[in-house]
Amino acid sequence: MRRTRIAAASVLAAGLIGAAAAPASAAPGALTAEPRSVKCGAQPVTAGEHFCGLALIMNSSTANLFVFPIEPTGDTAAFRFEEFFCTGVTLGFDDSCTVPVFFDPSEVGRSSAKFNLYAPAVGDVGSLRASGRGTD
Repeated sequence: MRRTRIAAASVLAAGLIGAAAAPASAAPGALTAEPRSVKCGAQPVTAGEHFCGLALIMNSSTANLFVFPIEPTGDTAAFRFEEFFCTGVTLGFDDSCTVPVFFDPSEVGRSSAKFNLYAPAVGDVGSLRASGRGTD
């Protein structure tokens, strides 16, 4: 009886009971976006900014990850990612934060941008893409 209590107390102290276990397949330092690509569709260039949708940034790694500002590439003038919901946040295993995506084309034609997800402990670990088309 005593040995069982000691073992149970040790497991509780180690945080193994009641805590979510990381999947064995989780790679250290994996930030992912769901969906990975937000499609904004067609938007008149004179209409102003258009809300496209939300992307969920998730930590599927076994480590806590501090999320730095999202680094844009591509046609970054046409897209805005409201990163303040995720920037400066530490995400634990299976934690997430939400990034709203907006599109405001300034010219007719297709536009796309890629926003790199960055955690200092592991570097660039994922990306979020957006695409849309400016119309007359």
